[in-house]
Amino acid sequence: MDVLKNEMQKIKLAIGLFVYLVIGVLIARPAYATVVPIVQIQSLPGYINYTDFKLSCTSNGNTAQFYSKKDGGSYTAFGPSIDLTITPCLVQVNGSQFGSEGKFWFEVIVDGVPSETSTTLDTTAPGNVSNFGKDRIGGGTVYHIYWKNPLDSDYQRVFIYRGTEAGFEADSNHKIAEAGGSPGDTLTWDDGVDPTKEYYYYVRALDKAGNSSGLVGDTSTTTVVSTPKPGISGTGGTGKVTQLPKEGGTGTILGIEASPSISPEAITGSVSTNPGLLKWILTHKKISLGVVIVLGLLGYAFYRRSKKSR
Repeated sequence: MDVLKNEMQKIKLAIGLFVYLVIGVLIARPAYATVVPIVQIQSLPGYINYTDFKLSCTSNGNTAQFYSKKDGGSYTAFGPSIDLTITPCLVQVNGSQFGSEGKFWFEVIVDGVPSETSTTLDTTAPGNVSNFGKDRIGGGTVYHIYWKNPLDSDYQRVFIYRGTEAGFEADSNHKIAEAGGSPGDTLTWDDGVDPTKEYYYYVRALDKAGNSSGLVGDTSTTTVVSTPKPGISGTGGTGKVTQLPKEGGTGTILGIEASPSISPEAITGSVSTNPGLLKWILTHKKISLGVVIVLGLLGYAFYRRSKKSR
């Protein structure tokens, strides 16, 4: 009788523990439903000169919707509502989200939680450099080149090209240097060369979005071996200033592919694809393990009891 009594006490204790854990599970589930999802939209470059690209987000939520607006306006939804349990957080952006140049904002909302990023669309080429000139110095071993940067506020840098024939193609094969400075600055570049050869130069300005200006540089074969005169507006050197047609259209740079700097298919992080119950179990491992242990104890106790009653 004592043995049976002890077994019954063990069973009651196990049942009580099980009931306690079940109540804990029922209390914990509403708290899980209020967990705020983590959302991070893909960062965009500060300036772009293209309107077609893919925009992604990283989130552990369930449903995502993308929005766009021009700076100062209001958000408008675009693209489909995305079920993140089966589809990556990715949307196609095109010209209909822009319409004109300016600053634009993009937002994704996942289960009510927003994340946003911004960029400035700029497809206008900067002005050409001015006051281009060159002097051959050092006994003909160095070309001293100088020019004045354009006054555009979004000016970023210049490309310098060199060729051995007048009218050479200013592409990546002839690009020899880059220079920065601020808008309106007068810059110089010294290029060591073969003193037995004649060289020709072009300079092209670029803005922060990657738009390129026309070419300014040589149109004749005449240079003078002299002392450089940098910073003298319009009088230094004998290189004649000329503006050549801009190749490739707005937003392109000769020798460089003007492609989006975004990696649209590269989505960092993971998106949950677990159904609700399995997701809850995975996020409440301790409670789930306790339930499994209690069920095991109950099963073992009933097995012992049935064995003794035989």
